[in-house]
Amino acid sequence: MPETARPDHMPLFFTEAMRANTATMDAVRAEVLDMRAELREVRDSMIRMEAINLISRVDKLEGEVEYLKSDKDHRDGATTALGTLWKNLPSIAAFVVGIAVIAFLFAKATGRVQ
Repeated sequence: MPETARPDHMPLFFTEAMRANTATMDAVRAEVLDMRAELREVRDSMIRMEAINLISRVDKLEGEVEYLKSDKDHRDGATTALGTLWKNLPSIAAFVVGIAVIAFLFAKATGRVQ
């Protein structure tokens, strides 16, 4: 505010104090804006770091899930094989006994067993 624009009833020191106060407030405002920008950068960095951390945790958990699925598939396969074997055990036993009887009868017929 130029000196000529000040009202007559306002002392000169008051006008100068207001100018100094305005300059100080402008400097404070500029510093606050800089701090806001820095804070925004810190916030964005934290968000990126958390996102990277979450992505690595998700990747690790996906690996564990795949391992568990694979392990379950192996167990299911073994259980199915043993179940099939157990279910067909009488037929397998009859086949083995039949082969043994045929071998015994053949050996007896050829004179190898008395």
